[in-house]
Amino acid sequence: MTKNILLGTLVVLLLHLPFFILGEDSFVLILDNLDADVSYMQVLKLSGKLLIFNDSSLVPNISNGLSRSYFHSEYSFVRVLFYYLPTFWAYVVNSIIVRLVGLIGVCLLAKDYFGADKKSNYLSLLIAISFAILPLYTIFGLSVTGQPLILWAFLNLKKNHKLIVSSVIILLFPFYSHFSLAGIFIVGALVAYWLFDYFFNNNNKQKAVNYWFGIIVITLMYVIANISIFRGFIFDSTETIRDEFTNSYPSVLDVFGRTLTLLFRGKYLSSEYYSFPIVFLLIYILWKKTEQAETVKKLGFIILLISVFYGGYHLISVPLEGKLQIVTAFRFHRVYFLLPFLFLLILLFAYKDNLLNKKVLYTTVILFISTSLFANKEFSYSIALNVLPAKYTSRTHSYKSFYSEHLFGLISKHINKPKANYRIASLGLHPAMAQYNGFYTVDFYLNYYPLSVKKEFRQVISKEIDKSDWIRKYYDNWGGRNYLYSSELAETCLFNCCKNSEIEINNLEINTEKLKQMGTEYIFSAVPILNFKTLNLTFDKAFEDDISKFKIYLYKL
Repeated sequence: MTKNILLGTLVVLLLHLPFFILGEDSFVLILDNLDADVSYMQVLKLSGKLLIFNDSSLVPNISNGLSRSYFHSEYSFVRVLFYYLPTFWAYVVNSIIVRLVGLIGVCLLAKDYFGADKKSNYLSLLIAISFAILPLYTIFGLSVTGQPLILWAFLNLKKNHKLIVSSVIILLFPFYSHFSLAGIFIVGALVAYWLFDYFFNNNNKQKAVNYWFGIIVITLMYVIANISIFRGFIFDSTETIRDEFTNSYPSVLDVFGRTLTLLFRGKYLSSEYYSFPIVFLLIYILWKKTEQAETVKKLGFIILLISVFYGGYHLISVPLEGKLQIVTAFRFHRVYFLLPFLFLLILLFAYKDNLLNKKVLYTTVILFISTSLFANKEFSYSIALNVLPAKYTSRTHSYKSFYSEHLFGLISKHINKPKANYRIASLGLHPAMAQYNGFYTVDFYLNYYPLSVKKEFRQVISKEIDKSDWIRKYYDNWGGRNYLYSSELAETCLFNCCKNSEIEINNLEINTEKLKQMGTEYIFSAVPILNFKTLNLTFDKAFEDDISKFKIYLYKL
């Protein structure tokens, strides 16, 4: 197994080679990553709040001060990496660790519970690699890739094996995974697995002691790791935007489409394209109807059940919104975070029970790896950015071009006063860009913050978002992106208005007086605002450089 892990480690490192060769010129996922969690780490670091565990402590850089408790996972190993390393390299090192844990977890699981020590080591290695290189969001820690390791630990408890190392894994796992995205479902799946095993496989109660002690410990550790979330949910009466999350009833076609999309494509947060070509392998195994495929059939049923639940979730949640707080606080359809591992288990059982010809299984796993490499944007886009002509990648950002440190440095030098003394708002670009560069913003992206903040900011954008039914619903029914919006940009670039696009805003309607009351002195716009005078704005200067793909127009209130 040691040889497998070493070879797999080499593959994982090769996957990260573009980061080491290109540095900040490599591509890093933007949606829910650079525009959110990565920038949170930078903001918390700049404000000195990254490793401070006082719930009442305010992060001044955002919205005139938000409680640190609105930034998830306060006791997280990810934060330690960002505390000690430069932000870009913290991201890279975290990605390597997350994928290596996935590799090791599958190797251990395959060896101890799927007979890898008696079968082809190369096939089990390829299966482990296929899971380790999934195109997923590594910023969420071990939420996906840690699932094989945590199952291995609990199976050890059940068998009364390797209790010390398994206990350490269970103790530490909640501090390196995301509770609301995956942790709640991991704990639920572990409970469901034992109950199923007990009632249908006639296991005696004596074997349950260690296993259930592990369940109690991992649950307690999740509570400790996310104490401010639990404290706020139970004791804090402050209304948050989650109290007003609103969805509409989906049509039958929507339910069907969402179900099939999840089943065949996956979800970007938890990994895309992990099911291809395994879903076809599953169909083939079920069609063969062999006795050895009973476990795979059960897994297939669970996968289908999760997909249907995801597709029709709003049929259940909509009637309960506003009546049952937990429904709006937690999005239970995110149980799809378990799917990549369930598909992996199909491969492992096909391997263990000889459900397929070895050549077919090898071919399937190699196709799976090829699909993952192609779908891994941080790998493929990094190469494309530095190989293809610029005209083909004009709106694809590298880490460096997205955060545009040099460009924002020029703006800061031009304004020439301490950033803490004024607030800015962004239009046509993500506020995370300014936040990363130390600016204090009234706009931001958070999934959890006081409802009063959203209602106050809506006074700024109410006329503009009412022009577009899509934007109005997007903001009012959710509100995570507490941004300046332009209805004119909705059909073109929205938050990614790159330079040389020749896009202009003719009639922006925002309440600049309200912005002033909130301490805002400047608007950073990625496009010209032609009616700036009617908004009582003063155009100051336009900024651009050779690195950033944005041209920023500076307007003073």
